[in-house]
Amino acid sequence: MKNTWCFGLLLLGLCFLGLAACVGLPASPLVVASASPAEPRAEPTVPTCTTHTVALDLVADSVTPLVGDTLVVTATLRNVGCANVGLPKYTVIQASESAAPMLEPSVPISVVHYLGLGPGGHDSAAFEFDAASSGVVTLTASVSFEVHLGYPGPAYWSAAGTRPLQITVSQPEILWLPLARRE
Repeated sequence: MKNTWCFGLLLLGLCFLGLAACVGLPASPLVVASASPAEPRAEPTVPTCTTHTVALDLVADSVTPLVGDTLVVTATLRNVGCANVGLPKYTVIQASESAAPMLEPSVPISVVHYLGLGPGGHDSAAFEFDAASSGVVTLTASVSFEVHLGYPGPAYWSAAGTRPLQITVSQPEILWLPLARRE
């Protein structure tokens, strides 16, 4: 009998708190409703992003290497828009009038980075070449990436490219030193 009395007191307390519905009982008639209606909350407005904006730059540590030098070329992707971009795949292509490639490797392996760039983010990929023969070579870079306009939201693939970067490879100067005379 003592346990029944405690259980009844517990239910009475729940009724006063308006929590009886939580335990499967009808709501208490003693619960007082609010006198003023709740004001509707203003939902925050988030600007809708409908497209992406990126910039791709290509720079070399030297635009006048000598035959035998190592040349490092860096492609940098900057996300200057409001969308998220990810999985950038960088490619560098060389073009010249010579039949033989002036830079080795003639077709470098593309670089893929498994990451995402939010607005304002940036990423870079470096390509290393050996200057093989003299002449003028033009390098261009491209990057493909996926664009996300929100989560969950529409996504699509896009690409960007650079302006041509001209590299002039020269032969190193040969210094002729006079031979020492034997006496």
